[in-house]
Amino acid sequence: MMHHVFGPHFLGAPLFPGVPNLVLFILFGLGVWYFLKRDKQTEPQAPNSGHSKISETEALRDEIAQLKKENALLRELLKRDLEKK
Repeated sequence: MMHHVFGPHFLGAPLFPGVPNLVLFILFGLGVWYFLKRDKQTEPQAPNSGHSKISETEALRDEIAQLKKENALLRELLKRDLEKK
């Protein structure tokens, strides 16, 4: 009886010769399940502690201070170069 229910012509004629549609149906379901599970795992995670945010903020402030110093020096060099011409 099971051969007649889940035989090679389950869900109609085979899409690929030699591969029953039940096997294709199961493989398709597993593929959908895998990609749905993978998408849930790749959602962004919240940081565990605020310490990393604080150190990142301090690093950014240090970099901004360094860039301001470099900007002031470059303006001074440009001013001197313009005065020479």
